[in-house]
Amino acid sequence: MPRPRLPKQKKDLGPDVPLVFYFAFKPEPAKRLRSRITKQLKIQTWTPRETVDYENEINKLALQQHLILEPFTARLELILNFRFQGERHGDIDNVEKAILDGFQPKYRDDKCTRPGVFRNDACVKKVHKEFFYDKQIESCVEVILRRHKSRPWSERLRSFEAKD
Repeated sequence: MPRPRLPKQKKDLGPDVPLVFYFAFKPEPAKRLRSRITKQLKIQTWTPRETVDYENEINKLALQQHLILEPFTARLELILNFRFQGERHGDIDNVEKAILDGFQPKYRDDKCTRPGVFRNDACVKKVHKEFFYDKQIESCVEVILRRHKSRPWSERLRSFEAKD
């Protein structure tokens, strides 16, 4: 009996087919890169362990929710809906960056050590954030990923030049 085949995945999302990810935990701002100067006067940077663990957790939960065989390479739009129980704590830009980093694959020595949702954050052309505060709800993040609808600059320039 032949093995069943997995459906082929397109490398970009359809224009009206968003992917929705739901993370039911309190969004915590992650600490960013730290740097120091060594005795040889070289700058050394590293990411704190808590931040790496937080990004890995986001990646694991995202890949559990959707079967993603290859990272998306299309122009994407990201909508982040933050729901906080009570008041907001910390810097939301750091939460956004942790989500973007968690959605990317990780490479070490040109080998993929962690799969991702999209190739890198350069694919994300627009980010929209909304905040909701309510004491009755559980803190969570809803991430909606869809194809960005505007044309790239090269196409805009060609259509502008064609009018002349």
